[in-house]
Amino acid sequence: MIRNSLKTALRGFKSKALFTTFNLVSLVTSIMVMYIAIAYLKFETSYDQFHENSGEIYRLGVTLRSQDYSVVGFGKWNDSEAKDQINQITKISDLPGVKSATHFITNTNSEYIQFNNKELTIKDLLITNTPKSFCNIFTWNLISGTFKRYYQNKNSVILTESIAGRLVSNGSKNTLIDKIVEIAGEKYVVAAIIKDVPKNSHFEFSVALHKERLDYWGSHVYLQANNGVSKSEIKKQINENIASINPSLIDNSTYKAHFLQPIKDIHLRSNILYELKPPGNINYVFLIGFFALFILGICVFNYSNFTLALKTKQSKAIGIKKVIGASK
Repeated sequence: MIRNSLKTALRGFKSKALFTTFNLVSLVTSIMVMYIAIAYLKFETSYDQFHENSGEIYRLGVTLRSQDYSVVGFGKWNDSEAKDQINQITKISDLPGVKSATHFITNTNSEYIQFNNKELTIKDLLITNTPKSFCNIFTWNLISGTFKRYYQNKNSVILTESIAGRLVSNGSKNTLIDKIVEIAGEKYVVAAIIKDVPKNSHFEFSVALHKERLDYWGSHVYLQANNGVSKSEIKKQINENIASINPSLIDNSTYKAHFLQPIKDIHLRSNILYELKPPGNINYVFLIGFFALFILGICVFNYSNFTLALKTKQSKAIGIKKVIGASK
């Protein structure tokens, strides 16, 4: 049965080779374009959803004059001490409805990391002095070591898998745990190794340093809401308690308010100052989605028309098959 069907299909293809080839090429090309469009849409809309609590994670921003910033300044700016920085983030995490809060800064300049006699150039350093909440709020795929080592020990570091592999190319990455590496001229103890940060994350890092103080005028602040607490409720709490969180803003004439951004919305619905990565464009998502549906419509229309035209020319053969008792 199958063999006869294949023979019939092959004979039909030979008799209408050009027509059938054009029909199949049109169909395959359309399906390929659809596949690429769907893959793009799936990737763009999946940003930051790999975090287990992504629906409860928000980034804190601030409006000064008429401009929105993704970096929240410290009360004493560059003169802020480590305890002042921790106090500011603690005031946020202690607000009703907030489960936890963390902050960090990033450094995109090239730095050196050294281990034994090997030296590598690395980029995308992340520095935090709230390591416990950093590991609790965000979801990182642990390979070896523990996050507990990271937040219990100052001057400790989390390495990504690719960096660890380059440091011990001829051995096991696990041997790096509790070893000392030198980064940008300072010594750090390796606390953990994680899988590389997924590409569909709105921020990336190659190493995450635990330092006592963030050497910058502000930080990127993230918080996790308690289950069921709305964004507007937490935003209201922050703005009502700003005198306690950062007293310097009370007399700042440029200060307008703080705002929250759901972490899943940052890639496609945010384009403010000091973004950690160039954001996407939601208009492109709509445009490519429309284009994919348009190509699908053309694909179905063309294939139906070509097939109908081909079968119309076979009406005589179909009639003879019916006469001799062929089934539908």
